[in-house]
Amino acid sequence: MKHSSRLLLGSFKNISALLLGIALLQVASGLQGTLIGLRAAIEDFSTMMIGVFMSMYYAGFLTGARYAPRIIGNIGHPRMFAAMASISSITILFHFISIDPYVWMVMRAVNGFAFAGLFVAAESWLNDMARPRVRGQVVAIYMTIQYLFLALGYNLVNAAQPTEAFLYILVSILISAALLPVLLTTRKTPRFSTPELFPIKKLFNTSRLSAIGAINMGLTHSIMFTMGVIYLQKIGLATPDITLLLSVFILAGALSQWPAGALSDRGDRRVVICGLSFLSAFAIAGVGWFVETDRLVAGAFIAAYGIFFLPLYAMILAYMNDKLKPSQMVAASSTLYIFYGVSSITGPLLCAFVMKTFGNHSFPISLSALHFLLGIYAVWRITVSEAVPAAEQGTYLPAMRMPVGVTPLLKTMIRTAQESMENITPKMKRKKAANTAEEKTAKKSKKAAR
Repeated sequence: MKHSSRLLLGSFKNISALLLGIALLQVASGLQGTLIGLRAAIEDFSTMMIGVFMSMYYAGFLTGARYAPRIIGNIGHPRMFAAMASISSITILFHFISIDPYVWMVMRAVNGFAFAGLFVAAESWLNDMARPRVRGQVVAIYMTIQYLFLALGYNLVNAAQPTEAFLYILVSILISAALLPVLLTTRKTPRFSTPELFPIKKLFNTSRLSAIGAINMGLTHSIMFTMGVIYLQKIGLATPDITLLLSVFILAGALSQWPAGALSDRGDRRVVICGLSFLSAFAIAGVGWFVETDRLVAGAFIAAYGIFFLPLYAMILAYMNDKLKPSQMVAASSTLYIFYGVSSITGPLLCAFVMKTFGNHSFPISLSALHFLLGIYAVWRITVSEAVPAAEQGTYLPAMRMPVGVTPLLKTMIRTAQESMENITPKMKRKKAANTAEEKTAKKSKKAAR
């Protein structure tokens, strides 16, 4: 067995219990998001009210991602994880006990804060347990688990009616079960520090496409992942059809992460961002056109939507890193998440207002318009600014709806890109210098021959 394979196997043995805990959190996350959306529609909450309490989750998550490191520093990882898991278990049960949208608003905000704390604490351990030489492969395993178990969570909603207690209790059990592998570990907890922020104005001036793109991704991600269930339910789809379409969307996006990244690493990343934005606009419009008449064609369109749409945030992050010094990347990615997080809070509210004003069919139209606008903006940036030279580009790293640059594992992804740039760039420069010297020698030989 190769040394790298032994290292990966050793790391996987170290982190397998913790990966199980994170997988259970993702199942719970997927199940509760779908369950709450379906229950809200069944209880005939107004579309605007649904948008409000869906937005509150992102408000809580953004706050939690920002302040969780400070809390961990004060009370430690085990207490943080236990406290946040207990809070999450309680909040989901409140959605069954009380059918009051104002109670749901508060519970969604608290739940978002708690889930951010859970992921920050869990990823701290995961990052510490993974051996440095195989952390990139560990990240790939981690991202695969994120997608697969989120899709599984969507489908568990078919186990019972959204009005029954079973599913709410199941979410609570899953979150509580995720506690066990983390709290039973005997490994020393790692040190953790709150990342510094890159000045917002400076980030906007450095990479306007990334700043605007992060805002666009916050809007589109939050709309799709919260109001998508509401839209599909309101146009009359049965729960199994809803969960199937959402699962196809997630799994197709998981498969496209690395191919899309490899494509963007080979040339001008802005062109790929532009192309994926326009294709996303076309794909979600196709979903809206066929979802009520031909489920098979709609499934093909939503798979295409996942393929084109889900790699976009990571690509925007990679383009920002291309324009920064390696020492600036972690701080800048944290600031970029602020753009993403604030617009995520706005997304469900904006979508709910549009659906209330223009009807349910405005959901895919709104998403298509947002993607089209990002594509147009990318075209404009291509025409008014120079491309980043290929030798100066970093490496694409897959990212999901997570606070990139805030949680420790994903900070490591950024640092991996830094090391890659620091190692590759000098080699590229030496190769370029050698080629230039060869060209000069060849020209001198031709002149001498004449």
